[in-house]
Amino acid sequence: MLICDRRESRDDITRAIKKLRVLGSGFSVLKIGHRQMVQSVPREMNTDTLNILGLAEATAFVTASQLRGSLGWTNDRIEYNLNAFVKDGIAWIDDPLTAELQYWVPSLFSSS
Repeated sequence: MLICDRRESRDDITRAIKKLRVLGSGFSVLKIGHRQMVQSVPREMNTDTLNILGLAEATAFVTASQLRGSLGWTNDRIEYNLNAFVKDGIAWIDDPLTAELQYWVPSLFSSS
């Protein structure tokens, strides 16, 4: 996934992605919170995926306790979704040693 913050290129990217749709699935533009993201991973963007990305928008990462507290998810649901994020290359795991695992979403990294 890629995020574009430059206004002059957003329209160009959106038009290009619409043209790529004729080649099949994999590329689309998603609205996540206040951002637009380019989906380049051939993966279903279901409600769980969008909820995780929405929570990660502010900090570029989520934790299991955030998902449990904000969404009321069970441990099994959290583990399934976070493992899928890592497997599909959407998130990276960071083990800060002093806290729980953090699942970083590189496409949400800020350029500033």
